[in-house]
Amino acid sequence: VSFYELCYTNGELDNLSDFEKIMGLLGCKTKEEEKLFEHEKGIIEKIMKKAEKFRDDSEMIEMYDRDKVIASMYEKDKKESIKKAVELAVSETTKEVTKEVAKKEKQDIAVNLINKGIDINIISESTGLSLDEVKKLKEEL
Repeated sequence: VSFYELCYTNGELDNLSDFEKIMGLLGCKTKEEEKLFEHEKGIIEKIMKKAEKFRDDSEMIEMYDRDKVIASMYEKDKKESIKKAVELAVSETTKEVTKEVAKKEKQDIAVNLINKGIDINIISESTGLSLDEVKKLKEEL
């Protein structure tokens, strides 16, 4: 069993050095791959010692916990914002579609009245379509 595998099991993790744990987290799966980082071992161990201080530092833990709460709030706000944006988009789309349907109905009525020989001024006044719109409909017939 490689130290990489031990990093992700509940088994013998305590038997690994901090350096081996870091190597496992970095994706080194064999001792040969670990050797690639051997020349950086001193730097990595210094980082581990500093990280150890943060792990036990109550202020750092409090900051981390606060950050998790803020991130959670952000996610909630983000989801709420997306929901509102979708609702607004649906609402606006519904309004646009409703306007288009109403206009199409007016045009259909105007076409029927044109076919019956009704004066275009009366059609315009009755349907709410402009005189130019009614003229255009008449030309298209």
